[in-house]
Amino acid sequence: SKAMQNQNEKQKGFLSLKDLQSRQITSLTEVPEEIPLVTVNSSLFCKVGGISVIMGKPKAGKSTVMETILTLTFNNGQLQSYDNLEFDVAPAGQKNVVIIDTEQSKGDVKDAVQRVKKNLKLTKDPENLHYYYLRQNDIAYR
Repeated sequence: SKAMQNQNEKQKGFLSLKDLQSRQITSLTEVPEEIPLVTVNSSLFCKVGGISVIMGKPKAGKSTVMETILTLTFNNGQLQSYDNLEFDVAPAGQKNVVIIDTEQSKGDVKDAVQRVKKNLKLTKDPENLHYYYLRQNDIAYR
C-alpha cells in the first residue's frame, strides 16, 4: 500500500514530498535573525544553536584559541587579541557551554579546563561549562 511505502521511505531517511515542501525557502520566507556568539576578525565563527569546529595541524594553537574563547565566554566577552586574531565573544551568563574535544587525551583536556579556571581566577570550574573528550574512541566513532 501507499501508506506502507511512505513509512518505509521515512524509515530509510527519505522525506515525503509534503515534508520537503514544508521546508521550502523563498526570498519572502521570514527567518529569525541569527544571533552571533563568537566572531574572529569580524567573521562569524559561532552562532546560537550552531556547531563550530576548530581544525588545524598539531601544535598549531587550536587548544589555545579554544581556551581564549572560553575565557572570554565566562569573562563577559571583552574583546581580546591573540596572535593577530581579534575575538568578540558573547558572555555565556547562565547558559550551558559544551566543548567536545576529539584530539586531546583525558589529561590534556583536564589541563585545559584548569587553565580556563586559572585565567578566570576561579576556585572551581564554571558550573555551566561542559567539557568532554572523545579521543579514547576510534576515529570512525568520533
